[in-house]
Amino acid sequence: MSVMPSAKPTKTIFGSRLRAAREDRGWTQGKLGAVALGIEDENNGASRISRYEGGDRLPDPETLQALADALGMPAVYFHATNDLMADIILQVSKLPQKSQRQVLEHIKGLAAKRTPG
Repeated sequence: MSVMPSAKPTKTIFGSRLRAAREDRGWTQGKLGAVALGIEDENNGASRISRYEGGDRLPDPETLQALADALGMPAVYFHATNDLMADIILQVSKLPQKSQRQVLEHIKGLAAKRTPG
């Protein structure tokens, strides 16, 4: 029985979130490359996704959107500056647009109470 080498640590928030989202779907790097980017050769797809996850490269905006769409997540989630904001983005994105507006109004109300004035 062969043992897979452990994944290299990621250097970026983007890479960490991309890897976690891919693994949550149970996809290999090659599968994500195929689904999101249309790279049919699994080795080429895996290599490209590995560079994104490792922080060696960042995707251009169109590629980022394709990755996010394939994973069913908002693109902005991958660049949130902290885990709390990332979770807020992810949870709000799951709501219908009317509920998203309600959440936004609630947040605005909370923020207004904190603003000295």
